[in-house]
Amino acid sequence: MKRLDRFIVAEMFGPFVFGVAVFTVLLLAATFLLQFTNYVASGISIWTVLSMVALVLPGMLVQTFPMAMLLSALLGFGKMSGESEITAIRAAGASLGRIMIPVAGFGVTVALISFLFGQFVVPAAAIKATILKEEIMAQLDGASARPASYAVTTKDKVNGKIRNRITSFVTAVYFDFGTRLLRDAQVTAYDQNQQPAFVLFAKELEYQDNQEWRIRGAAHLVSSDGMYYAEIRDGAWPQQIAKPKFSPEDIIAQNAKDMTSLSMSQIEKAIEDAQANPSVLPKQVYNLQKGYWDKIAIPLAAVVYALLGAPLGIRNQRSGGATGFLFAVLIIFAYFMLSNVLFITGQGGAFPAWFASFFPVVLGVIGAMIAIHYKNR
Repeated sequence: MKRLDRFIVAEMFGPFVFGVAVFTVLLLAATFLLQFTNYVASGISIWTVLSMVALVLPGMLVQTFPMAMLLSALLGFGKMSGESEITAIRAAGASLGRIMIPVAGFGVTVALISFLFGQFVVPAAAIKATILKEEIMAQLDGASARPASYAVTTKDKVNGKIRNRITSFVTAVYFDFGTRLLRDAQVTAYDQNQQPAFVLFAKELEYQDNQEWRIRGAAHLVSSDGMYYAEIRDGAWPQQIAKPKFSPEDIIAQNAKDMTSLSMSQIEKAIEDAQANPSVLPKQVYNLQKGYWDKIAIPLAAVVYALLGAPLGIRNQRSGGATGFLFAVLIIFAYFMLSNVLFITGQGGAFPAWFASFFPVVLGVIGAMIAIHYKNR
């Protein structure tokens, strides 16, 4: 890295750290402050609440990294232009396009970190946060288990086309994620015509370390026509029903509303299961698809924000950091407003989910190109 590149990145790094701190605190307060305050007021240990904060923090960082990238570009280049450093750099023969190279490199680095966080760190932290939340709820109301359902699907080839078909549907009166138990469970097996064939009633289904479900306690199997009945003992699994291959994490993924807490593979599996389940509304499938593409679009926004914020931060007169912060808030507001409008419109079938995710990014690229061209004159 040349001295010029190191200088520009150094000027942006401080505002980037500041932006991460500011936007994370704002987002954390807007999303979880009331919930965490209620926990403390209800007698939950402050250390338990702080542990919950630490577990939801990675998900916040994935969203705030691109915002902080925009703020760092605006503030960093605003400071350099206010102190005539941009003028000096350009007088030395460097074009604005050359100046943008370290900016783009910094943005790509942040985007990669954000993407990797979203793929590996956030899902693991979200699982632990779910367990901790169940423990907190157990302290508050004496019950940590909740109802659950899951559709088990398979791929079939019909008339040369691949289709998803439900093989069984699992429901439970109580789902205890901490102990990985389904209590008062019912497993309905479907035949090739999607008609119920057998129903398994089990007192408990336990997910074991070998990644298989095991029957605990009493269980019995009944055919849909009532002609067959069998009692299940000693944890044996009936041959009439294929053993489910899903995990407790898959149950959470299928019913999750916050897509940032899931990896792309988890969302992809949830999409396949939802498409095969006739009870799932198209809007729910679209929500999953939008979340899948956002796993790429949101980190990519860090690069776009950097390239857009840098030329916008170049000003002919000295101005305070409040101006750059105001620019950042307005651009971020416009981005999320457009993204939400596209999402709501797309749910009605106007365009696919990938378009709703990437169209604001494309507009940002166009805006960055126009801004760079204008400032380069």
